[in-house]
Amino acid sequence: MDIEVSCKVNPTESYDIIIKSINSLLEGIKLEFRYGDRIIGKSKNLEVLNIIYNQARDRYITSVLRRLLLYNLYEYSTWFYINKQVATKGVMVLVEDESESPLGPIRIDLKSNNIERVIEWLCPE
Repeated sequence: MDIEVSCKVNPTESYDIIIKSINSLLEGIKLEFRYGDRIIGKSKNLEVLNIIYNQARDRYITSVLRRLLLYNLYEYSTWFYINKQVATKGVMVLVEDESESPLGPIRIDLKSNNIERVIEWLCPE
């Protein structure tokens, strides 16, 4: 299992606030600043998705998350976007297109030899 999060940090944004936002949704993921304007984080531990798992259920958006994961599914990987501005409050709001998040979204990529099982765990039918 490989989990990767990536997010562009705009010149008007605080690097620390974006780090805090990502950590509020992906607890325990190691983040680093790369390429001059991107935060990248990687983990092999499925438990970093626990907050997303819980928020999807608490907010009744498992079906939306499932639809996005299945739509973006390619071979052994899939991905979805989270609104970066709302994430600063520790809340997951899914977006279907980058343009729905004015300052750019947070992208979460999931890769696994058994990606269907990961999708089923994260957002069952």
